[in-house]
Amino acid sequence: MPLGDFRAVFFPYSLQKQEDGRYAVLKREYKPVAFYTRDWVKYEEHPVFVKLKGLMKAKAAKLSDKGETNLDHIFLYNEATNPVRS
Repeated sequence: MPLGDFRAVFFPYSLQKQEDGRYAVLKREYKPVAFYTRDWVKYEEHPVFVKLKGLMKAKAAKLSDKGETNLDHIFLYNEATNPVRS
């Protein structure tokens, strides 16, 4: 997917839990949302984390594309889908 595609740069793909309990909101290429790069990004070097209050397994299941309760990495849609179309 080209970086010139708005969705490739700004659309959240997953939430990845960090050691301190906050989450990195990542786009499809596992870069923080709005990062316009293909270079390796160390999340801890950038102010990209959010605290999601009250995120429990039930809420993770609602956010997850597969209804999974994993709180460490929540995928909002899967690789084979285009969320703009469905």
